[in-house]
Amino acid sequence: MKDYRLYFVGPNGHFARVEALEAPDDDAALALAEAHSDGRAMELWRRDRKVKTFGAGWPEQRNP
Repeated sequence: MKDYRLYFVGPNGHFARVEALEAPDDDAALALAEAHSDGRAMELWRRDRKVKTFGAGWPEQRNP
């Protein structure tokens, strides 16, 4: 299992909360992140690599 971090972005644009996730790969981590969504903008990271930014007011993108 790989360690991921799901950062919830507050209205001021700063990280308001973080959750640790464990998943075998990016696709599984994305599914977990979507299940944890509460309508706020979020960023999913694997160590120093941003996997995806999604949610309220953020352009949805997936980094290679």
